[in-house]
Amino acid sequence: MLRNEGDSEPPCSRMRRVTTVGAMLLFLGVVVFVCNSPQTVEQLRRASRFGWIADTTESEPANCTKTCVIPSAKANSTQYENARAWLCDVGMRNMGKSCSDFTDSDNAPFNAYYQAHKAAQGDEACCFGNSDGIHDCLAEIQTECCAPACVVPSAKATSNQYENARAWLCDVGMRNMGKSCSDFTDSDDAPFNAYYQAYKTSQGKKACCFGNSDGIHDCLAHVETKCSIQSTVDTEASRITAECCKLMEDNNILPYSTWGSLHDQATQDWWNNHDCNNAKCFTSPTEEKDCCTLKKTYHIQPYSTWGSLTDDETKDWWNSHDCNNAGC
Repeated sequence: MLRNEGDSEPPCSRMRRVTTVGAMLLFLGVVVFVCNSPQTVEQLRRASRFGWIADTTESEPANCTKTCVIPSAKANSTQYENARAWLCDVGMRNMGKSCSDFTDSDNAPFNAYYQAHKAAQGDEACCFGNSDGIHDCLAEIQTECCAPACVVPSAKATSNQYENARAWLCDVGMRNMGKSCSDFTDSDDAPFNAYYQAYKTSQGKKACCFGNSDGIHDCLAHVETKCSIQSTVDTEASRITAECCKLMEDNNILPYSTWGSLHDQATQDWWNNHDCNNAKCFTSPTEEKDCCTLKKTYHIQPYSTWGSLTDDETKDWWNSHDCNNAGC
């Protein structure tokens, strides 16, 4: 049973993760860097014996935007006409606007309303269905995330340089990460990008060179911004999960532990009735995550406790991105 802040309760059990690297960082002050990929496998094996110290750069969290859209299958429905009639009459008037102010697309007025009210209402502002903002919704929320990615130009994908770099990556690079190239099959770029994402905090763009050992010259790959639809909130179940996660973040709730600042009994009952203690706020293993967002959402204490985080894939992501040392 969850407890409110200030209630007497036994101390939460703490899970401590002490790794060799963590101990060295904390107590010995020794930093180990993984060298970037020289042009040939043998060059890199030689270079990796001595290491290469890269410039330290700040991590780059994904830039994600949420948009309220109407699925094309519902665009000509009676539900759509009713929702638009209310929006253009009541909704826009309350905003001091008019539907004619938003002409970029049929979605534009709906998205404008959502953007204006999402801070207070969350995903419920993009429902336009039942008044509870969860059931029988007309609209859906699409999250598009843009983030730096390591890309191999198609013109180089069949070169000897590519074959050498991939041979090193699948042998040495992935082994150092505790991974395998077969773990990343979304595209030919996927293993290169996985390596870059793991080391960009310490090496910057040099982690996406796979050319000369200085990480600057004769590079095979380069960094560019990639955007993709990461998630869509379009079902009753996904909206319930989104609401659970919003309640958890807004009220500092620790599932199965404390209600944080949430005291309203009706909301607590809603939380329990919808199994929010088991809600997964990061459900996709390919979703771009941000160390600071994870820390805030799950109340993680670096080098001390995982807070309410139980998902092993997200824990692995945290460790591989050195989130214990994130400046937040």
